[in-house]
Amino acid sequence: MKIVKVLLKKSTKEFDSEYSYISGDEYDNLIYEGCMVLIPFGKANRKTEAFINKIINIEDYDGEYPVESLKYILEVPENGNKDLSDEFLNMTAWMSKKYFCSRSAAIKCMMPPGEEKISDKKVKTVKLALDGDRLKEAIQGGSLKKIYQIDILNYLEECKECPVEEILKRFSVSVSVLNTLKKHNYIEYGEKIKEVSGKRENEKIKYYAPPKELTKEQENAVDILKARIDTGGFSEYLLHGVTGSGKTEVYLNIIQEVISKGKNAIVLVPEISLTPQMTDRFKGRFGENVTVIHSRLTSRERYDRWQLIKTGKVKLAVGVRSAVFAPFENLGVIIIDEEHDGSYKSDVTPRYHTAEVAEYRCRYNNALLLYGSATPSIDLSYRVQKKSVGYIKLSYRASGVNMPAVTLVDMKQEYESGNRGVFSGLFLEELEKNLNNKEQSLILLNKRGFSSAVICPECGYVQKCPSCNMAMTYHLSNERGICHYCGYTEPAVKICPNCGSKDLRQPGIGTQRAEAELKNIFPGISVVRMDMDTTKGKNSHEEIIRRFSEGKADVMLGTQMIAKGHDFKNVSLAGIIAADAALNFDDYRASERTFQLIMQASGRAGRADKRGRVIIQARNVDDYAVVSAANQDYRNFYKQEIKIRKALNLPPFTNLAVLGLKGKNDKYIYDILSELKNKLGKEVDTSRNIQILGPARYPIEKINGNYRWRLIIKCPEEKYLNDVCTKIFQIVNFKKYREITGPFIDINPINML
Repeated sequence: MKIVKVLLKKSTKEFDSEYSYISGDEYDNLIYEGCMVLIPFGKANRKTEAFINKIINIEDYDGEYPVESLKYILEVPENGNKDLSDEFLNMTAWMSKKYFCSRSAAIKCMMPPGEEKISDKKVKTVKLALDGDRLKEAIQGGSLKKIYQIDILNYLEECKECPVEEILKRFSVSVSVLNTLKKHNYIEYGEKIKEVSGKRENEKIKYYAPPKELTKEQENAVDILKARIDTGGFSEYLLHGVTGSGKTEVYLNIIQEVISKGKNAIVLVPEISLTPQMTDRFKGRFGENVTVIHSRLTSRERYDRWQLIKTGKVKLAVGVRSAVFAPFENLGVIIIDEEHDGSYKSDVTPRYHTAEVAEYRCRYNNALLLYGSATPSIDLSYRVQKKSVGYIKLSYRASGVNMPAVTLVDMKQEYESGNRGVFSGLFLEELEKNLNNKEQSLILLNKRGFSSAVICPECGYVQKCPSCNMAMTYHLSNERGICHYCGYTEPAVKICPNCGSKDLRQPGIGTQRAEAELKNIFPGISVVRMDMDTTKGKNSHEEIIRRFSEGKADVMLGTQMIAKGHDFKNVSLAGIIAADAALNFDDYRASERTFQLIMQASGRAGRADKRGRVIIQARNVDDYAVVSAANQDYRNFYKQEIKIRKALNLPPFTNLAVLGLKGKNDKYIYDILSELKNKLGKEVDTSRNIQILGPARYPIEKINGNYRWRLIIKCPEEKYLNDVCTKIFQIVNFKKYREITGPFIDINPINML
C-alpha cells in the first residue's frame, strides 16, 4: 500500500489543497504522479475525480491525520486519457502561484472542456417556443433587456434547434440566461441522439501548398533558427517582419525542421477569424499532421482533437490562446504570431499571459519559442534590447513590392471645410478609383454600432445604461441602444424624456454608420462588414472572409479583427478611420495600441504585385504614435515610447499588480481597500521601491450595477510583487465581506479598463 496525495480536479479556492488517501495493493502498480483516480470526498463520500500529485511510502508519511483514519481511493480509470503529464502537473503549481488561482483552475485549462459529457448518448437542445411574428413583437416590445437574449433568439430562429452547449459557447453566457428565457416561455428545451460520425470534420485538406522559394532575408532567418534547434536547449527569438514579409513561410520551414526531428509544434494566432486562413496554409503543407483548436468547437470536436494530440496522431496544433495547453509531449517549437495582440492575455481566472505559459513549456521541453510581429510589444522589444531575446528582422515584403504609400489626413481641417461625413474627400477619391479598377478596399473603424450615443442637444440628455451609467451605443439595424459593457438594451428614444424634444442626435461614428454612408455615396457598392454584430452566426467568420477573398465584395469594413494577419491579394487601398480614437483611453498602453492598429491595418494593402495606398484619418495628426505609424517607423515610435515609460516608471521598468473589488455599495468597497492599503503599507519592505496607489475607481467605474475600485501596486521585482500580493490574503479575510466580489489580482494587466 502507498499513501497518495491528490489534487481535486474541480474545487473552490477553499478546498484547493492536497488530500491524503491510501492506495490499496491492487492499485500500487497502476498509479503514478499525474494519474487520475476516483476518491470518496467529504462527509458524504461523494465520488470525485482527482489527480495524484505525490506518492509516498506509508513509513514516510508524516501527515496531520493518522494513517488508519485515511480513506482508500475508489478506482483508477483504465485508460490514461485524462491523466496529467509531469509537465502539466508541475505547471499547475507554477500557475497557481504566479496567477493567484487554485490549482483546480489551472488544471481546467489543461483539460478539454466538457469531456465528462462525451460518453452521453443524448445531447440537450434548445429551440424557439414562439413563432416569427411573436418573436418580432417580443423584441420590439422592450421586454428583453439584454442584447445577448435577443441575439440568442435570432440565432435560434435561423438554426431551429441547437445544442445548449453551442449556444453557451457562441454567446459566452451561462445556462442561467437560457433558464431565464425558458421561464418567460421564449424557448424550450429538448434532447436528441448525439451524432458521432468518427470523422475528422473541418480537417479536410483543401489544396497542397508546396514550399516557396525563400528570399535572402527569409533564408537567413530559417538558417539562424534551424541552428538553434540543432543546438538544443531553450531559446527565444523575435521575428520582426514588416507586413507581407513572409513570416508564415519562415514558420512553415521551422515546423518542418522540428517535425523531421520527431518533435511537435504549436502555432498560436490572436483571433478566431484568422484560424481558417492560417490553418489552410499549414494543412496544405503538413496534411493530416495538423489539427485546429478554438473556442467555437463543440465538446465532441474539442475532445477528439485533444485525443489526436495526446495519442501522437498529429504533430502540429494551430489555434487561439487556449491552444498553448495542447497536450503534446516532446515539443520542439511554439510560435506566437502577432505576439503584441492583447487577446493573448486571459481576462478571466486564471489571468494568464499566453507568452508566459509558452515560455514555461518551452523551457521544460528545451524548445524554441518564436514570437512574430510587424509591431512587437514594447515589453518584448525592451527584452530584445537587453539581449535576453534573440532578434531577426525581415525588412522587405516577400513579393518585392514596396510598402504602401501612406497619407495622413487631418479631419479637423475636413470639418472646417464643411465635410461632416465619416470619410475624407481624399479617401472617397481613392475608393472611387478602386471601384473603377475592380480592385478591393479595406476600411478599419474600431467602433461597432451606428453612433456612440443618442443625445438631446436642447437639454443635454444622454440615453444611458441604468446598470453601468455609460452612454449606450446606437445601433441602426434594430434602432436600439446597446450597452457594450453589460449587454443591456432598450429601444432608442425618439422623444427626449426630459424636455420632449424630437430633435435627437447620434454623434460619433461606428461601422454601421460608415456602411450606410458608403452605400449612400456609391449606390450599388458591395460591402461586407466584420464586427461583433456580424460574426455571431454559425461559421460567420469563415463566410465573410470567403466571400471577400473570392472577390464578391468591393469593400471589407470592420473593427480591429480585420487588421490582423489577413492576406487579401486584390486589396490595394486601406482606409483607417478615427485612427487616434484609442489615444483617449485611460490606459498607459493607449499609444502603443494606436500605433500597432494603424500599422497592422496599413499592412493589409498592396500585398500582391501592386503597391498599395493607405489613407489615415485622425484629429491628433501631430501625435508621435500616429506620425510614426504613418511613416511606418517602428524604431522612432519605440524610442519615444520607452522614454515616457521610463520617466513615469511604467512597464517594462517596473511590474504592476492591479487588485480590484466590485459590489453594489460604492463606499463599502472604497473603505475595504483603504483599510487594506494601510495594513499592507506596514508589511512591505520599503527598500524594494514598492508603491501602493489608490484606492481609485476604474476608468469604467460601474458595470452591470457593480461599482469597481482598485489598488495599483508597483514593484521592480516581479517575485517580490507576487509575495506582496500573497500577503494580501493573509492580512484581510475577504470571506467576511459578503457584499463584494473579488479580490481580482492581475499581474501586469494588458487592459487597465
